[in-house]
This record gives sequence, structure tokens and C-alpha cells, in this order.
Amino acid sequence: MNIVMEEKKYGVSAHSNAIARAYFLYPRIDGAQRISDFYADMAEKLYSFFEKAASSFCAEYEALPARGRKSFAPFCVRLFSFVSFADEGMASIVQEYVVSEGSRILLYRKLCQVWDTERELLLPARRFFSRKDAKKAEKNEFYIDGAHAVIAENRFPNAENGDGRRIRLCDYIRETKRDMKNISFRTGEQS
Repeated sequence: MNIVMEEKKYGVSAHSNAIARAYFLYPRIDGAQRISDFYADMAEKLYSFFEKAASSFCAEYEALPARGRKSFAPFCVRLFSFVSFADEGMASIVQEYVVSEGSRILLYRKLCQVWDTERELLLPARRFFSRKDAKKAEKNEFYIDGAHAVIAENRFPNAENGDGRRIRLCDYIRETKRDMKNISFRTGEQS
């Protein structure tokens, strides 16, 4: 299985100042057209969101006086993807989606998909977790790192600290590693 990471960069500027930027990194799997189309479609939808948001930020920038333009915080949309585990029958892909204005994060979300690459279908959590953990994984996100099945709970925007400390990435998400059920990935049967 050959996995290639596609990279797209977009930018909008005015008067030599950056107004908005977008960066999308997503996988393309040779021989798995539906899976590749899923990620390409996601990038296209994010780009259309970026275009609409960038136009409103441009209008806001143009309305500012010259002094206010120097401190204008650019709008950024980023989608980072990586393959956490892949073999001939399965691929586990993790994405981090971040929307920010300057250094202030407006949205952070971790998205995870575990694919059967032969049939090009998403695999359910019950294939990898015990019954109790499978329910928790289905409510949240989950991925496979090769040795463990990981439940990823998105906690943003509830990660506000009232004590004035900076919010760290570990406050945005909680990951719980579990041993995988002993299964064969190709057949889905327990060994």
C-alpha cells in the first residue's frame, strides 16, 4: 500500500500584510479511491470555509485605520494529517484541525478514522475495544497506533483555565490507550 501526503497552501494578503492563511495536509492512498476522495473532499470543504472567512477578514482589515492594520492578527485554518498505523488491510489516520486568529485558538479538534483499505470502509470501535471501551470510543474518536487502540476525547473549548495559566494542547484532548482485542485485521475474527 502506497500512501502519499497531499499538501495545499493558500494565502490572502493586502498591503503586503497577511490577512488569512490555510494549510491542508491529507493522505492519498493508491488503490483506495473512495478513501482518497474522502480526504480530498474534506480539504475542498475546508477551503470553501476558508474563502468565506478570508473575505470577511479582508473587509475587516480594509475598514481598519492604518495604525490598526499593523496589529492585525491573521486568520489561519490548518489541517494536519498523519498515518499512525498502516498494513495491507488497514490504515489508521489521525487529523488535527485548528482554526486560529493570531495566537488565539478558536477551534481545535482531533479527527480519527480507521479504514479497511481493501473494502474502503470505516471500521467500528467494537473490532478493537472491549464492550465498555467501544461505547466510549464511538462517542469520541479512536485510532490505532500499532500496539494499542487509543480513545481520543476532544475537550476543546471546555479547556479554560480560570487561574491565568496558558492552556496547553494536553488540555484540549485526552487520550486513553487500551490493549487491542486479539483479532486478525483481514478477517475481523478473534484469534
